[in-house]
Amino acid sequence: MDNITTAPASGVVSSEGVISEGVSDEERYWLIWWCIMTLIPCVLGNILVLVASIRYQAIKLDHISVILIRNIAAADLGYAIFRTLPMLSNLLHNRCIYGPLLCKVTDFLDDIFGSASVVNSAALNINKLTCVLFPYRTAGRNYRTGYWKVHSIKI
Repeated sequence: MDNITTAPASGVVSSEGVISEGVSDEERYWLIWWCIMTLIPCVLGNILVLVASIRYQAIKLDHISVILIRNIAAADLGYAIFRTLPMLSNLLHNRCIYGPLLCKVTDFLDDIFGSASVVNSAALNINKLTCVLFPYRTAGRNYRTGYWKVHSIKI
């Protein structure tokens, strides 16, 4: 059991890098299917939200909500790129194709993007609550105060 280590992007792998221990081919194919079916809509949807909100300003909400929605889309896009994509490539090759340094960096970025997504979702809910409780104060919000409030909620 000494030659088995865990890699953050692929589950259990042996010292040779093969992902065969504990995962049958059928399970691996289902995991590949799941990764593809979550990666494509996640990347396309978050890019669509970012382009629509930045370039076309298509989201007609108060400025703070738009900023939070952009932050959530960016965090979800980072999670898809730094967690789901490496997992998919490892499953397709049936071995850990990234080195130990890149696996550690991917794991670190996964924690950052996951935490950012959770904090931004909580901040969006707090923003909705303040809009409902204080409807007349939402008219005076602008981008400068929006950025200040968003970053103060994150800290």
